[in-house]
Amino acid sequence: MFLTIIWKKYKYLIVLTCIVTGILAGSLALIFIKVGPQWRGVPLQFTGDSYFYYARMKEIYDGHPFIGNPFYIEHNNELAPAFFVADWLAAWPLWLGLSISATTIFNLFFWSLLFGLLFFLILKLCNLPDSFCLIGALVGYAASFSIIIRAVSLQTVLPAFLFFWLAMLWWQKRPSDKKAVWLLAAAVTMSIYVYTYLTQIIVVLLPLMIAYLSIKHRRQEAKYLAAACLLACIASIPFALYTWQQIHSPYFWETMQRVGLVYTHLPSRNFLTASFWVIAAISLWLLLWRWVAMEKNDGTYKTIMPFYVLAGAAMIMTAGSNILSGKESENAQHIERFIIVWLVISLTILAAYIWQYRSQLKIISRAKRIMLGSLLAIVLLSVLNYVRTGFSLVNMVRENRQTVIERQSYAAPLRWLEAQESRPVVIWTVGAEDVNNYIPIMTKHYVLAPSGLTYLLSDEEQAQRYLVYHYFDDLTLADIEDDFWSYAGVAHAIHQYKVYNRRVRVCRLLFLDKIGYNCGEIVNSAIALRGEDWFQNLYQQYLQEVKPNIRVELQKYHVAYVLVDNTDYPALQTSLPLPGVFSQVVYQDVRFTIYKLNY
Repeated sequence: MFLTIIWKKYKYLIVLTCIVTGILAGSLALIFIKVGPQWRGVPLQFTGDSYFYYARMKEIYDGHPFIGNPFYIEHNNELAPAFFVADWLAAWPLWLGLSISATTIFNLFFWSLLFGLLFFLILKLCNLPDSFCLIGALVGYAASFSIIIRAVSLQTVLPAFLFFWLAMLWWQKRPSDKKAVWLLAAAVTMSIYVYTYLTQIIVVLLPLMIAYLSIKHRRQEAKYLAAACLLACIASIPFALYTWQQIHSPYFWETMQRVGLVYTHLPSRNFLTASFWVIAAISLWLLLWRWVAMEKNDGTYKTIMPFYVLAGAAMIMTAGSNILSGKESENAQHIERFIIVWLVISLTILAAYIWQYRSQLKIISRAKRIMLGSLLAIVLLSVLNYVRTGFSLVNMVRENRQTVIERQSYAAPLRWLEAQESRPVVIWTVGAEDVNNYIPIMTKHYVLAPSGLTYLLSDEEQAQRYLVYHYFDDLTLADIEDDFWSYAGVAHAIHQYKVYNRRVRVCRLLFLDKIGYNCGEIVNSAIALRGEDWFQNLYQQYLQEVKPNIRVELQKYHVAYVLVDNTDYPALQTSLPLPGVFSQVVYQDVRFTIYKLNY
């Protein structure tokens, strides 16, 4: 009897939970069946950069709550370049005694289910039938799948975004209720601390909402919303102070350029495509209200429509903020991930209302029906496009099955290092750069290079570490040019020259060169834009400073052990030729050899 009552009341939520759990459990089962008895506990990488976030989680657990730098020991107590509350949310299962592997799997299920639940409740607050809520939540999960399985970002961030959305809708139903105001203030505060790009959306959206309510002479509601904003601002003072410190760090802007910052007023392709989808959805919101819902005097639609329209506008404004600021740090790419969620929610609500008003639609003009149908088709295509790219389950399973067995060989040497050294030390990996990524995850130790691009340190130090790391590779000038991204970051290696070329093309398109303006010339690579001399200087530094003085360089970076992949460097399996450095084999298995260094 009790189970029957539960089923009748919560059957759609139960179905949602079972489907999401089944998808995740099935995909993990396919991986672990393939691995079988060879499993040694090396964490699965669900996306290519999962290791980056695993290391941050482990660093928090190891006693560095501000994640100064989980890869370089010299910088582990410095400022983080961005906020870290999302990492705290992901790291808490470690304190329950779970391993890093168990934590990543637990988080995959927990945050996926929370995402689905919040999505369902948001649609429920919009007075949609349970069937639409279920379908919308599943489509939203599918469209966001590739970023929900990505540890920390946006695995913990999207649920925070949905919590803000839920709190905002709840407040709209009872704007003068103090509990609703406090809940909204808490949701805004949480969003600010969790993710900088989410902060940007909210900072634009809430003033728009206050202005709208004031213009509509709903000043009492505007006052309560402003009160929630004020409470959030007070609670966010530590965030503001920490951000001020980050920005005034001597290497902040260098780090941001390695991460992705470029200086341009031109819109990105992501901005143009995402804006097209958003404008189509906003138009559908407004026209459906004007032609159908207004006639029905639908109170729910009238209440939620301005919020959704202004939220869409806020996302466009945020994604294209570089058009005014001149600073583009992959804004459109990151904001687009929230736009995906907004589009699915909007499509579900609009489809439900179109179904509800289908009889009313029959009596409006044919031109209006065609317009509404066309806009609905555009929004549907946008969502299907994101579902196609987002629900990459097959690729995720295939890629993990192909690499997970190989990575299990990392467990033995890394566990030996963890047990051998009670204090954190620096490990230099030679060959198999992938094992380098797992040292901060599976041990308390740190690495020499090439990780750490996104943390606060100078470009010069990062390049120097790269040269020392490749001591045994006898780098050529071509090698240093080919590896530009690995030590200089994505903005220097990719974005800057593409932005420069786009500026040249726009300049020529506007015929500015015809009136004497120097538009510049198209370049075919980042190397050409940076100039050959810059790479030549690095090469000379490698030959004249690093190679002859390797002992000094290794001491400078506190290298204590060298982990050699025998597969890539068989000649180093029996000896480690480092002038002036005594090295002793302390561990060896079929694949790896570990040397301890004494200076």
